[in-house]
Amino acid sequence: MNHTKRIAETARRHRHLTRRLVKEAVETYLELLAEDNTKGEWVEL
Repeated sequence: MNHTKRIAETARRHRHLTRRLVKEAVETYLELLAEDNTKGEWVEL
């Protein structure tokens, strides 16, 4: 599952999240991807 599908799935599960919280969740997810990438791990976007 790519990151877009994961984000959509999370949003569906947590419809009560505000736009701000979703933005924070996406930013955190992308930061984790960047960390994985710097460690040499494969990251699929």
